[in-house]
Amino acid sequence: NLAINTVRSEERRRRREQEAAAMNHLDANDSETLWGHIAPCLDEALAQLSAIERDVILWRYFERRTAEQIGERLGLTADAAQKRVARALDRLRGILAARGLTAPTASLAALLSAQAVQSAPVGLAATAITAASAANTIFPAASTLQIVMTSTKAKIGLAAVLAASVTTPLVLQHQTNARLRGEIARLHAELAPPPAQTISSDTSELERLRGEHEELLRLRGQVTQLRQQVANQPKAPTHAVIEGRNKADDRVAFELENARTLLAKSPEIPMIRTNEFRNAGYATPLASFHTMNWAAANRDTNAMLNAIGLEPEARTRADELFAQMPEAIRQKYGSVDALLVDWIMNLAEAPEAYRVLSQSEPGPDAAILTVQFQYPNSRVRENEASFYRDQDRGWRRAIPSGVMEKLPNVINSQAQATAAGK
Repeated sequence: NLAINTVRSEERRRRREQEAAAMNHLDANDSETLWGHIAPCLDEALAQLSAIERDVILWRYFERRTAEQIGERLGLTADAAQKRVARALDRLRGILAARGLTAPTASLAALLSAQAVQSAPVGLAATAITAASAANTIFPAASTLQIVMTSTKAKIGLAAVLAASVTTPLVLQHQTNARLRGEIARLHAELAPPPAQTISSDTSELERLRGEHEELLRLRGQVTQLRQQVANQPKAPTHAVIEGRNKADDRVAFELENARTLLAKSPEIPMIRTNEFRNAGYATPLASFHTMNWAAANRDTNAMLNAIGLEPEARTRADELFAQMPEAIRQKYGSVDALLVDWIMNLAEAPEAYRVLSQSEPGPDAAILTVQFQYPNSRVRENEASFYRDQDRGWRRAIPSGVMEKLPNVINSQAQATAAGK
């Protein structure tokens, strides 16, 4: 609506003014001095970012793509793409700050904009070449080379290095792409597409089964709530029931009995074994939970980073605790999110299987899953997992603030174990 659009426009204007002000404050000498400190560490800092974070920084500051172009590539709106760039830049700033290189986010953005084309780090230049040469996957292949070679600020030494190191790979890549396109065309000709009616039928059946499964989980959650309501209701006098004045209790009891009847007719939810874990995305709380377990089993840190999150109150406390941790820990992880992911990935005991028993929704942007885990020796444990909706990334497992309170002890124990082993 108009109010939201006005706020977003104002935010974009403010961000542009901050970057312009930062560029004005960074005179030539200050810029060269700060860049001289940052440039040697930039490769290692970028390596600590996720793949998508590196990509958006590359596109925005090294290929000069607009938020609209980045959003089109990622399937996001321009505002969401701009937020993605801002988060990636803030993570990069935090990683650099952990190395003693402090600069406000706006100043770092201005510095990258001014210096990126002049002296792109070797590792990032290689990333740009690799990304640009992949046909039709990011942007036209020659864009990075054109930006670097045609910029009036480009240094002759960098131009010579890029000319020698890029031309041959691009020619070879072009030849390889031509062969691959021919092979793809041949395979398309050999493989007749399945009838559209069959695909539509299979898709409809899959959606129906998913809907029934999620409805079953919601129903189980309602049964739990109804049981609690019945347990919390004071016992009414017998004459009140007889005279029909206890209608609220009668309604709850009727709904509970009806839900029990429906559940009795539904099949038991099977356990999902380790080899059945899957990356289901983040569109629903259930999908995000599946993805989180898949990421833990497959050591996929990027998927885990997207599946978990700290709510605002927990985030504030987490940042405070992370800032108090030893410098070696802060340099190793770069951010509290990376530390959390490493801790989750290295839990002492991982489940062999799990099943989601029920789902309740205390609010439109909140959900609670009741989950049963099975551990070695057939031990079974039941827990509740809270989720919240992230407007940009879908549903995330909410990491409670209490977990962060335990992390310093975990870190100290790891450090002592490492020292004892030396």
